[in-house]
Amino acid sequence: DEIRRKDIRIGDTVVIRKAGMVIPEVLEVLKSKRPAGAKEFDLFQFVGGKCPACGGPIAREKVSDGETEAVAWQCQNVAGCPAQLMRRVEYFAQRKALDIESLGGIVAEKLVERGLVKEPLDLFDLKLEQLGKLNLGTDEEPRTFGEKNATKIIEALQRAKTAPLHRWIHALAIADVGETTAKQLAATHQTLEDLADSAVLRDILALGTKEAERAEISPRSRKNPPKNDAEKAARERRDAELRAEIAEIEARLEKGGLKARLPEVGPVAAASVLNYFASTDGKKVLARI
Repeated sequence: DEIRRKDIRIGDTVVIRKAGMVIPEVLEVLKSKRPAGAKEFDLFQFVGGKCPACGGPIAREKVSDGETEAVAWQCQNVAGCPAQLMRRVEYFAQRKALDIESLGGIVAEKLVERGLVKEPLDLFDLKLEQLGKLNLGTDEEPRTFGEKNATKIIEALQRAKTAPLHRWIHALAIADVGETTAKQLAATHQTLEDLADSAVLRDILALGTKEAERAEISPRSRKNPPKNDAEKAARERRDAELRAEIAEIEARLEKGGLKARLPEVGPVAAASVLNYFASTDGKKVLARI
């Protein structure tokens, strides 16, 4: 979008400046130096509409208003993309998640590349000998991981089995759930099973849905005004129903101070958690844990 806005084309001469502390920015295009027939750059066409890592389709998701597209192009082959799997393994092992010592990006990449890990939980099936012999280099120039480093990972995996709930929630890399949200979810749920079938999250999601509907059908809506008196009356009836339903949900959430204890958890995060555990992959992960 930025390339199109600034009309930067293939072969152009541009002026670069430092933006912020480090990042270079294209300040302007020198149109006088543009070669004849310079073509526009299109990322989708450039990669042939496919993920460079696995060849799966790529797409841009709709953002909250349902019309605008997000900035990032994302590979849709979530289960089969090795680049995504490598990042999930690395995320699973990071310090703020399960804190698997010595398992950084290179190790994660090689574990996936060598077929030893097909999902993050496969880490718990690794044997000391397998890890110790792991080649971090190439076939031409091998570099063995070593037994000492392998032992650190095995020991860290054992410790991770008794890690606090919030670390496990964070490690699962559920969309819209960061460290703070994971801690709040862990403080209001006893187990991952409780979280997977959370009445609290269903209420938060329902509350958001009903509030959005109320805003959409408001008799005083400037964006979507009623067309006639009958439609206005129908909206007023529905608005009264929604207000009653919203009050009922809010009363449940206020009981025990649940809403106050989940300030970072809105309808988007609630939907992400519920959808994750309702998915085939989420169910498999939960059963395996």
